[in-house]
Amino acid sequence: KQCSLNCLMCDEISTDVVMFDNLNWEVPSRTIVIVGSYNGLVCIDANVSGLFLWNPSNGKSKELPDLDVEVPEYSDQYYIIFGFGYDEVNDDYKVVEIICTFDDCAVLSSGRRDVNVYSMRNESWKSLGNFQGGYIAQEQCGIVLNGNLHWPLKKEDYLSICCVDLPSETYREM
Repeated sequence: KQCSLNCLMCDEISTDVVMFDNLNWEVPSRTIVIVGSYNGLVCIDANVSGLFLWNPSNGKSKELPDLDVEVPEYSDQYYIIFGFGYDEVNDDYKVVEIICTFDDCAVLSSGRRDVNVYSMRNESWKSLGNFQGGYIAQEQCGIVLNGNLHWPLKKEDYLSICCVDLPSETYREM
């Protein structure tokens, strides 16, 4: 079952659709990260300017709402990673955000991994809880395989995989 990109990004669904070329980028370094793409829809992290879904076939984009979460007191000791995929079971595009905080710069596996998911269908964020332990590389966007997003996870004495199941909106270590 496929969801039409034309239907997904049309004005009837969202009133805040803007042309991608006309976005006002306020990123000092002018860098963007392509988080992922699926069925022609591209998810872009524009750093401080926001997170966008872009349909290059019609040039339209949608800025995702900010996740209403408080930045930790030790704000210099956190980073955010993203993943983007399509949930075939629920016919929904989803963005996963993992906020990684750590208590000790020397031990990056300490701290929390708060997992959140954005649903295009519901147009809202949902918290999936706190994934404990392990270090997920800052530069690594989630990789889609079999309807799940995956990130390499470094534990103290072994390597593993952090997996977010898009249909059930759950996560686990593999």
